[in-house]
Amino acid sequence: MNDKLATIQQTTALAADPYAPDTFDRAMVVAENIAKSRLFGITSREAAFVILATGHELGLSPMQSLRGIHIIEGKPSPSADAIHAVVLNSGLAEYFREVETTADHSTWETKRKGSKPVTCTFNLSDAKRANLVKPNGNWEKYPQRMLKARAKAFLARDVYPDLLLGLYIPDELTEGRVESVEAPAPVQTIEYDAQEPEPDPVEQVEAAIKTATLDDLPALANKVRELCPKGHPARERLAIALTVRKSEVSRAA
Repeated sequence: MNDKLATIQQTTALAADPYAPDTFDRAMVVAENIAKSRLFGITSREAAFVILATGHELGLSPMQSLRGIHIIEGKPSPSADAIHAVVLNSGLAEYFREVETTADHSTWETKRKGSKPVTCTFNLSDAKRANLVKPNGNWEKYPQRMLKARAKAFLARDVYPDLLLGLYIPDELTEGRVESVEAPAPVQTIEYDAQEPEPDPVEQVEAAIKTATLDDLPALANKVRELCPKGHPARERLAIALTVRKSEVSRAA
């Protein structure tokens, strides 16, 4: 199987996922709901959208993306496990495996189809030279895990740059400042305002529709058209809410 065919099959499989948004507008709706949920440590729809878009590009499902990709210092950053999974799922590798890991070093080997095997070793001495080993930090407490993550990430980028160009694991982006092993807690670079946020006008209209009388509905319909022009991700949802409310109050009259 050539590289192009593997990519086509990967993209087709992703498109069949019923939870994967297939348009920009739908992706923004999903991203907005993820941000509102505050799950995965994501608090902005922009961050959620970047994670979903990056995962889609890598062939990951939405939930895999949310579990395995974080925003670190404004950049999408997959975990070492996610990078390993992307390579294995790509169809480009004959194998990608661990050769040996000790408390002093970790060696991994991969063979890209049509190429010779390549190995990569990351040593604890490399980590110390980079000032990654700090008192009570993960490099001191879990050296094998941290060495494995670095070796996997380096090897994957060296051999599969067409998949992973510019993607670094969280510990690389922060040079050890993030306390992480394989799946670090997401670090957001968003600055929070202590003041109460302004109410969302779309949410206010949606709440008003739920208690509206029959006489109120025309004015609310105009408000929906004003707030949500064609193509707005909330327009269809509010239109459905108007129809449902009209049916409810009509039956009650």
